Amino acid sequence: FWEFIMNYFCDIEAKVKPVGGKPQLDSYSQKVFRNQLDAIIAMDADFSFLEHEVSHPKILKTKGHSIENSIVCPRTMKEVIRVLAKVSRRQILEIDCLNWLHEFQHAIEKLTLVDIYNHAEGLGEAVMSDNCARFLRYNSANLCPQKIENYLNDIGIEINEEAIANIQACMAEKGVRGYDLIRGHFLLTGVHKFIIKKVESLRKKIPVPNDVFFGAMIQGFEKTFSPEHPHFEHYKHSIEELS
Repeated sequence: FWEFIMNYFCDIEAKVKPVGGKPQLDSYSQKVFRNQLDAIIAMDADFSFLEHEVSHPKILKTKGHSIENSIVCPRTMKEVIRVLAKVSRRQILEIDCLNWLHEFQHAIEKLTLVDIYNHAEGLGEAVMSDNCARFLRYNSANLCPQKIENYLNDIGIEINEEAIANIQACMAEKGVRGYDLIRGHFLLTGVHKFIIKKVESLRKKIPVPNDVFFGAMIQGFEKTFSPEHPHFEHYKHSIEELS
């Protein structure tokens, strides 16, 4: 992802070197801030929109919570469906992908807000997992509002209107949408289910393992990324700041 983004916006051929998890990245970031390391750090933004942090041109962050929030968009989804189903683009409606994304985001709006509140207050609960399967309707790619409501009641985190307003004010200030703040793996598992169902309706049931699916999403993103992508300007500005 990051190699593609950097190579897309500048002439320098970038190679990304994994260094571990967030603690390691934070350590490297501090060295960059102190001019002890000449490197470019690229990382997921997580919920950093809540923080009044000082930016640095050599520290790149995703627009949304994770890279998945940028990879997942209607055009990418349509392209992946086309490739897996082996049909023409005319047989796939991009609006179907957009409508599913809107419904998915709307269904977990409160869950997302509780997840952000849990992080902001340091409550330590695992609110949103890496998989949305537990919240899906039977044999469907659509979320079940009742399952989500029952889960929220079970974890018992109370979030008042003032807290919601504060989160939404931070979102507006940083220009992020609710969709941008869904945890990446959670979002991707829903998209995986949706695409499998669409492929079945166009072709037949085929196995699409997680690694194959993620690879297809990356390829679809690279093929369809353009100025129309909602995160295009964010990445364009970030790479321009490097020069």
